[in-house]
Amino acid sequence: MIRFENITKKYPNSNNKAVSDLTLHIKEGEICILVGPSGCGKTTTMKMLNRLIEPTSGNIFIDGKNICGQNSVELRRNIGYVIQNIGLFPHMTIAENIATVPKEKKWDKDKIAKRVDELLELMELDPKIYRDRKPSDLSGGQKQRVGVARALAADPPVMLMDEPFGALDPITRSKLQNEFLHLQEKIKKTIIFVTHDIDEAIKMGDRIVVMKNGKIVQQGTPNDILSSPADEFVENLVGGNRSIKRLNLIKCEDAMHKTLSVKMDSTIKEAKSIMEENGLKTIAITKENDILHGYIKLKDVEGKEGMVGDFEKEMEATVEKRMSLNDALSEMLRIGQRYIYVADKKGHLKGWIGINDILNAVSDND
Repeated sequence: MIRFENITKKYPNSNNKAVSDLTLHIKEGEICILVGPSGCGKTTTMKMLNRLIEPTSGNIFIDGKNICGQNSVELRRNIGYVIQNIGLFPHMTIAENIATVPKEKKWDKDKIAKRVDELLELMELDPKIYRDRKPSDLSGGQKQRVGVARALAADPPVMLMDEPFGALDPITRSKLQNEFLHLQEKIKKTIIFVTHDIDEAIKMGDRIVVMKNGKIVQQGTPNDILSSPADEFVENLVGGNRSIKRLNLIKCEDAMHKTLSVKMDSTIKEAKSIMEENGLKTIAITKENDILHGYIKLKDVEGKEGMVGDFEKEMEATVEKRMSLNDALSEMLRIGQRYIYVADKKGHLKGWIGINDILNAVSDND
């Protein structure tokens, strides 16, 4: 889908090359992460793809077409671009921001309006609530979602993402990373993603390209980079605790256990019977359609009668089935529990993961 062939970028009055003889092929539908320290050439490489920076020599192809022979403005209209500080136009509404490129491409009003609503719904922002708001009315995470929606507005085949979650707090950042990976399963765009954070690269990338001094030092899957660093530079970039970092590669749905539950209208006697027969110390409580609601502990209902709702504990946290084991571990530590329930995006109970599952996953990778 994307080919960089012998690309070099040298700025005037500089003795060093920002990018030196770089060759890189990126498959369709792949998230390719460019990672490395400041000044390594990763952002320069990405910006040459939409010709915000022109290469000194070499060729770049998108879907077999050399971009150097294309009109640069039209090229950019067909490449989505998401940046760290989002860059929403403060005087425009959310709908107007998202519609920027479709308007430039002369789409009719009805088609634009339909596309705006589709994207807001995709980003889980109710169009009726957010369409006419201004960026100043939104949280940082909401602004970032609108930035992604704007980049997707004209349905570009390629997206560039330059430290897109870097300015967010850790909790919001992790949530949006997970949401974007879920979104990518639907949209399957070809993405070049720039970051300096190796943990983000491992979590987000189908392939990681490690850069240093304008050159590619190593490229491969996240597991390749973790398992076999090419040299001391890559080893230091990856850092310690590689087994813990590998938890980012395992989804909760791949490690969870199926679990039993009781309905909210169940009696304590019924719940105790299920727990005792199956050796459970706790059991989940669900509403209609297996929507997770809470849980009870066996020790809290010993000698008690009544309904489970009378002794129900609020669910402190859950993880979605597509989240990583690293996310599950973080949530367990945050709430001080040795297990956590797994649900889908709509809250349907799917299973549970215990601390021993995390330890086993780490041991398997040592």
